[in-house]
Amino acid sequence: MACKDSKIVPKDDYRNIDSLYSQKIIDDSIKKALSESNGLRNRLIHRYNGLEDSIAFESIHALLPEFEYFAEVINKWLKSHL
Repeated sequence: MACKDSKIVPKDDYRNIDSLYSQKIIDDSIKKALSESNGLRNRLIHRYNGLEDSIAFESIHALLPEFEYFAEVINKWLKSHL
């Protein structure tokens, strides 16, 4: 939604993240967390490299604060663009 509303043509997940970063909608820490979480999602869904549940859980737990920060940033962006 932020891509579309900012006149950024949506592409694949990583390019969308890069576009949001280049438009200064998200900062470097959010860009990194979203990229990591997208990679984790791909490993979980496609079962790449025999991912261990405990490692996935630790990764998700470590990313949670960044998701909370991302939600704050996007809510602020939405309020200023609606």
